[in-house]
Amino acid sequence: MATMLRACTSVFLISFIQGTCNVLASVQAAPPNPLPYAVYNDSMNGSSCSDISGVINATNTYRAWHQSPPLAWDPSLAADAQAYADELAAKQCELEHAAVGGECLYSVVTYPKPDWSCRRAVDAWYSEMKLYDFTAGNPYDYNIPRGTGHFVQLVWRSSAVFGCGVGKADVPMSRMPGGYGGCKIVVCRYRTGFKANNLEFQENAVVLFVTRRKAHARLHVQRRPTYCNHAY
Repeated sequence: MATMLRACTSVFLISFIQGTCNVLASVQAAPPNPLPYAVYNDSMNGSSCSDISGVINATNTYRAWHQSPPLAWDPSLAADAQAYADELAAKQCELEHAAVGGECLYSVVTYPKPDWSCRRAVDAWYSEMKLYDFTAGNPYDYNIPRGTGHFVQLVWRSSAVFGCGVGKADVPMSRMPGGYGGCKIVVCRYRTGFKANNLEFQENAVVLFVTRRKAHARLHVQRRPTYCNHAY
């Protein structure tokens, strides 16, 4: 299956050329072990994600690796994220941030058409950890230009709740059987979003450094920088 992954600023690219594809970058993140954090009511989740339990478990496992407390699923945030995902899907899954803080985006274009799962977005965002320098004296100024915003938001110690949504749309692919593939856009919103200053980063990064070696040992990724909206 040919797949093109994009996160915020076209992080991944697989291009169709005469029915083949050139893979320029790929995610091979080791999935974290499930933790018993996923408690929510299906009738009130506010999201079209088909794997909310997996999204919650992956998020809180990654956070636990960095000694950050688990996040709770917020149906209201999920509903807002879902509404925005539907809006972006109508634009061929365009990666365009809303005017809100604490928002992360992930997009994929596939043939055959993608499913409604959202978990892979969490794995992709966490992969930015390999770009983060925990020893930087000015961690915000140094790390954000390196494309670590999704990772920072995912494990940001002060965040308490989050919610995600997913939208899909058909994408013309004239060389493929049936003529269509599909795109998928995942939107997650966190409260609170990370703060854009060095002092806040220092207070959070102290904890991030504790288990950096353990996280590195479990992750094997090749990727390019991406960005995530911080808190305003």
